[in-house]
Amino acid sequence: MTSQRPSKVVSRALVAALCLSFAASARASEQTWQEAMDAGTKAFKEQKFPKALECFTRALKDSDSFHGNSDSKAKNLNDLALVYDQMGRRDKARELYQQSLDIKRKAHGNDDQDLIPTLNNLASSYMEDEKFDDAEKSLLEANRIIEKSGNDDPRLCINLNRLSAIYRSREDYDRAEKTLLQSLETAKKVFGEGNPAIAVIQNNLAVVKRLQNKPAEAESLYKSSLQIRESASGKDDLSVAGSLNNLARSYREQGKFEEAEPLLERSLKIVDSDQSATPEQKIAAIKNLALVYREMGEPAKAEPLYSRALTMQTEAFGEGDEALIDTLSDQGSMYQELEKYSDAVTSFEKALAICKTVGESADDMKVKVLSRLEDCYRQDNNLDRAIEINQEGRSLIEKQESPDQKLLSDKLNDLAMLYKQKEDFANSEKYLKEAMTVIEKAYGRDSKENSIFMNNLARLYSENDMPDKAADLYKNVIDIRSKVFGARSLPVAAAMRNYASVLRDLNQDDDAKKMNREAASIEKGVQQ
Repeated sequence: MTSQRPSKVVSRALVAALCLSFAASARASEQTWQEAMDAGTKAFKEQKFPKALECFTRALKDSDSFHGNSDSKAKNLNDLALVYDQMGRRDKARELYQQSLDIKRKAHGNDDQDLIPTLNNLASSYMEDEKFDDAEKSLLEANRIIEKSGNDDPRLCINLNRLSAIYRSREDYDRAEKTLLQSLETAKKVFGEGNPAIAVIQNNLAVVKRLQNKPAEAESLYKSSLQIRESASGKDDLSVAGSLNNLARSYREQGKFEEAEPLLERSLKIVDSDQSATPEQKIAAIKNLALVYREMGEPAKAEPLYSRALTMQTEAFGEGDEALIDTLSDQGSMYQELEKYSDAVTSFEKALAICKTVGESADDMKVKVLSRLEDCYRQDNNLDRAIEINQEGRSLIEKQESPDQKLLSDKLNDLAMLYKQKEDFANSEKYLKEAMTVIEKAYGRDSKENSIFMNNLARLYSENDMPDKAADLYKNVIDIRSKVFGARSLPVAAAMRNYASVLRDLNQDDDAKKMNREAASIEKGVQQ
């Protein structure tokens, strides 16, 4: 018996020693974990993502060795996922976000506030890849948790704004509007009426109003946002320049170019005088003012602005910068408006040269530049060259993995109009029929788009003494437009006028008079 006591004492001592050893080891591992996490956070803030990845991965291994608590591991997984997101490895990031969420749910339940940041990060990851259904699901879950703490939570404003962007991408403008109105109501309670956050939400709501074709409501919201920013930050703040640009855009869309002009001039003055303004902000302000001058029919005033923008872009980003494509293309259109066709072609060709250097990622922009170059040659009556450019553009569209059928049909219609200008009836008819075939497959026979090409073909027949064929097409156009726009709409009245003209050519004068009377009745009703 007595001989056993020393062994028990030794055993207890050994156990105690082992416990102390494990505790010390755990503390050391926990300290190592925290150091790795701190280093990862520092690297992430400095945008040194490979270094951040290394640190957070090492920390995750350390957390396993010291049996770190669930909150620590969940945070580690979330932070590691953020790095993968920034590196473009979003599938891996989402896998880690889900692991982090699973740990948090298991430890604290489905309504824990700590779930919200990771749910928001997961939503952002999905939105980057335009996986809006998945993003919506994450945001709605986050909002449900937020609302449990009350509706006056600033996080709710942010998430509702993000949800509205999803609904806007689906063209569900009514739902986007409803979501933003809820966000605005919450923000006013949380921040107060004059807070800059209100201006941000109102700007987003104004965009939706514009898309709903409610320009007066959009204009009112932009004006209110401008006043908020002027009061909060001063009349010469960069945020004010942004609001001036937004309001000017609203005016431009309503054709109020004279009202937009002084706003854009003031915006450029603010940007020019602010030392913190980026080259991108300055270039955007210059181009916006140049555009409104062109819209006012004063392209000569835009000429020095485009030259300035191009100089600034080249100095800041280099001669091969992709953003130059858009500016050069705008400059080309400006020269075309001035009837300086040689200068216009030079600008367009410079833009195309950059497209070639950039490669396939610039193909969409290349198609747009080619369309403008084609129109320039058409306007200069160089129709053969315009046809060549059209064919180049169509080839580029057709080689895409999922060709844009609307764009392709438009190019076929443009080609038909070029042949019509050359008085080549056969080819003009051929390509209009091809345009109709393409658009019918994509949108159906009774689509608004198809009625445009059908109307063009009817006019071609009418101008080439084929009134019977023209009449049949105009009847179809009237039928389609009645379905799309309504039986008492101006597009229907215009088609009726065209049909009446053909009926006169067919010596059906009574029917022609009847059709013109119906068109006049519609026009009078719309004007009232």
